[in-house]
Amino acid sequence: MSAIKNAISKIETFVKRSELCSIYEYTDTTKVCFGKGIVIMLSVGKDRLTYKEFSIIETEIEGEIKAEMKVAVQDVVMLKQSELYTVKYHFKKAHQLKNIKTA
Repeated sequence: MSAIKNAISKIETFVKRSELCSIYEYTDTTKVCFGKGIVIMLSVGKDRLTYKEFSIIETEIEGEIKAEMKVAVQDVVMLKQSELYTVKYHFKKAHQLKNIKTA
């Protein structure tokens, strides 16, 4: 699979998985959504697109609730400069399909 198709696939995965989220934040280079027990991040950098999912595990120890965040999925797509232009175009267009609260 080409790098552009792989990157667009990750962007589409972010949009689909973000249905689990209730809070959405974004900048020109990063999109993050927060849901119950999950955080999903998509970022585009100088030469790569990074997709990460974090799972949040809560445990109760002696009446105190502690939360631990672990990386569940991490995918990095390396891009050439010419591919980056196309990926950034698709990145800017990608947003959640449902209305959720933006902080």
